[in-house]
Amino acid sequence: MYAYFLEIQKSISRLKKRHSLPPEQFWYLNNGITVLCRSFDKSVAGGSDRRHGNYVIRGASVVNGAQTVGALASLNRDTHKDALETLRVTVRFIALDEADEDFGNRVTRATNTQNRIGGRDFVGLDPEQTRLRDEFAVDGLIYAVRNGEPDPEDLVGCSFDDAVVAIACSSTDVNLATQAKREVSKLYLDTTKAPYKTLFNAQTTSTAVWRRVQVLRHVEGYLSSSTRTWTDSREKGFAVHGNRLVLHLVFAQLDRKVLDDPNIDGPTDKDLLDMATERAFSTMKAAAEERFDGYLAHLFKNAAKVRIIRERAIQLMSSPPQSVSP
Repeated sequence: MYAYFLEIQKSISRLKKRHSLPPEQFWYLNNGITVLCRSFDKSVAGGSDRRHGNYVIRGASVVNGAQTVGALASLNRDTHKDALETLRVTVRFIALDEADEDFGNRVTRATNTQNRIGGRDFVGLDPEQTRLRDEFAVDGLIYAVRNGEPDPEDLVGCSFDDAVVAIACSSTDVNLATQAKREVSKLYLDTTKAPYKTLFNAQTTSTAVWRRVQVLRHVEGYLSSSTRTWTDSREKGFAVHGNRLVLHLVFAQLDRKVLDDPNIDGPTDKDLLDMATERAFSTMKAAAEERFDGYLAHLFKNAAKVRIIRERAIQLMSSPPQSVSP
C-alpha cells in the first residue's frame, strides 16, 4: 500500500510541475470518478428531487478515478482547507442491482480504455470474491481482494494473491501449479471462465481458502528457512524454482476433509507439515534429477516436464505407502 500511495504522490508532483491551476478549475480538467455499487437509495430528506439529498450507497467500488480519490484523500485538511472548499469533482454512482451480470465488467473496461488494467482489476468485481470477503469477516479475518489493498498480517487474514496460488497448487491438476509459477496472472486473466472459475466458484469457501493459504505459508517458510543447510546452490535452486510443485505435492499428501470441512481442525500440526514438505521436496528433487538437468528456472515453468516430475514424485512418495493427515 505504501508503494501505491508513493505513486499517487509522484503523480501529484508531476501535476504540480505541469500546471499551476486554481482549484476551481479542477472540475473542468479532471475526468471524474466512477463508482459501481450494488444499489443506492435516496433518504426522505430533500423530497423526490434527485439533485439534492442524502443517499445510502451499498457495496461501493471505485472502478475509475482511484488515483484522484487517493490524491484528494492525501491532502492535509488544514493546510489545503481553502482549496478543498473550492474544489469540485464529478462522481457518478452506477447501481448494478437491475443490470445484467456482465454490465459491471463492461463499465470497468470502458472507463479504463486509456489506462493499463488487467484481470486483477476485475477480480474485485466478482460476486464470489465479495462473498469470500464477507465469510472471512464473519470469522474475524480479513480477505484483501481489491487491487491496491494492503496485505493483512499473517495471523489475521490473507490477500487474493495468496489465495489464488494456494488454491491453484492444491488442485489435482498440476498444470495450475505450473501456471502459478510461470505466470500467475493468467489464472485470473478472464474472471468469466476457466481457469479462474475452476478455482473460484460457488463451492469455494473461506475455510478452504484460509486453510490452503496457511499450508502455503508453512511450505514457503520451510523452504526459505535461514536455518536450513543446503548441500549446494543447486539444491537451494530446487527449493526456489520448484516451490510451487513442492506445495502441490504437499497438498497431495493431505486429507481433503482437513482442508475443506469447517467442523474438523485444520492442518496446523507443524511437525507433520514439516515432514510432508520435506518428503515432497526430496521426492520432487530426486524425480527431477532422474530425467532432467540444466537451468531449473526453465524446468519448473515447462508444463510437460513438470507433469513427468510430478508423476514420478507421487510414485516415490507412495512407496512405502504413507499418508499425512494433520
